[in-house]
Amino acid sequence: FIASFLMGSSGKFIAIAVIMAQVFGHQYFLWFFALDFAGYLLSPTHKCVMIGHKYFNTPLTTYFRVLGSWAIVLLLTAGIFSFLI
Repeated sequence: FIASFLMGSSGKFIAIAVIMAQVFGHQYFLWFFALDFAGYLLSPTHKCVMIGHKYFNTPLTTYFRVLGSWAIVLLLTAGIFSFLI
């Protein structure tokens, strides 16, 4: 999560998810994908956040509130499918 959050790159977040799944097992790929995607989605270095802020004057707190809610739903769903089912 932290690496994806810091980099804010789609290519890098998926590479991290694939590597982690190779290390810990392919059955955890969904969890690693969701965790890294949440970090990427919430990253202030993600280009879409900057574009939206610049062109539409959307406050960063609005992004974090809305996307944070989606990230929580994503992580809960991936956690259920990865660890409970």
